[in-house]
Amino acid sequence: MPIRTASGELQTINEFPVKSAQNSPCKLVLRLMKWVHGQTLASARIMPIELLMDAGQFLGRIHIVFDGIPDSPALEAANRYHAWDGKNTTDLEGYVSCIHNPKRRALVQSVLAAFQRELIDTGTHETFRKGVLQADFNDANIIMDDKWNVCGIIDFGDSVRSWRILDISVGMAYAMLSAYAKPGKAISAAAAMLRGYHAVSPLDELEQSHLRLLVACRLACSVTLGAYSYQQNPENKYLLFHAEPAWNALDLIWNQGSAVQGAIDHVFRTACQVPNKQELSCSDLDIPDPHIVDLLASVRPDCAFSRTLVKDNEVTKLPIISIVGENGKPKDLTKKLVEATQGSFEFSLVGTSILNIEGNLQEVAGWRGEEAANLVGGPVITLGSLLLFHVLNGLSLGPFYRCL
Repeated sequence: MPIRTASGELQTINEFPVKSAQNSPCKLVLRLMKWVHGQTLASARIMPIELLMDAGQFLGRIHIVFDGIPDSPALEAANRYHAWDGKNTTDLEGYVSCIHNPKRRALVQSVLAAFQRELIDTGTHETFRKGVLQADFNDANIIMDDKWNVCGIIDFGDSVRSWRILDISVGMAYAMLSAYAKPGKAISAAAAMLRGYHAVSPLDELEQSHLRLLVACRLACSVTLGAYSYQQNPENKYLLFHAEPAWNALDLIWNQGSAVQGAIDHVFRTACQVPNKQELSCSDLDIPDPHIVDLLASVRPDCAFSRTLVKDNEVTKLPIISIVGENGKPKDLTKKLVEATQGSFEFSLVGTSILNIEGNLQEVAGWRGEEAANLVGGPVITLGSLLLFHVLNGLSLGPFYRCL
């Protein structure tokens, strides 16, 4: 909580010396806050996964308190524009020119394009729940006590009223940069914080489906505005040093291809499965990132999308591709596919049906593939027939897809 000045103001403006000699002294806003006892998560050199889950639970409880605050003139201050508010992600386009590496600039632009395409153009953003956010839930703002229990949050300077899902997506983004995440467990870190939050303040299915995108948006915001800040003050090398982990996290969550993206989405969905809230655990989420070699892979239980074969003392992992369609497919289909791929894959028939849709060839194929992949949670081949009807003297109605 802020402490008022002798004249009763909540803040004052004074000139202070700063690191940049060119800009010193500089006028800065000074605000005195009450001391919160403890240490920040950022100070922890070693961090158990349970601490991130604990932080997620604390954020969930904060949201419940926020939602219970009655409307008042004081809350109107939260209805404001803020560049770091995730709903303003497309405004980052005006800053991407500050990213001089063309590959990294293209990476950020692909995130902005997906945000526009998937959330804005579709109107999905209008259905997100709204609320007051802390809006900067990172390890430097999370306080833990002497027993390593999360006991407080500081720095509400970025607070806004916006989409509620943004607070946990911000927390997940920064969890990927935490001490626990650094040895190659960034996805695990994000999932642990998500599980804690969801156990206290559950996300609906729509919010869950856009988590990876919104985490990527926060990371894109961080690296982009960081590049802009460095351009304004190139003497501050600190900005570049701390941007590198964020770039690596963004590359991991957004730039590793559809298979990795689908696996990450699956991990996040798993994190939202909390069968027993009284005994929360993250043992199933304590997993290495995709680029980390798993030395025990040959003896672990097979996952849903691979099977281990041991022949002549050689261990082989066969990727499993699901064939999605209704029951009753030719029984020799998988055999033909195995022969065609020279045994590099294993194929599994999944008996299910997908709704019929109308559209052009690209729309039908893309929609059906995406629906099947989401249903299975992994790589798929879809089966069916594509019918083109011609009526009214040759007037085409377009392709019509129907499951076989």
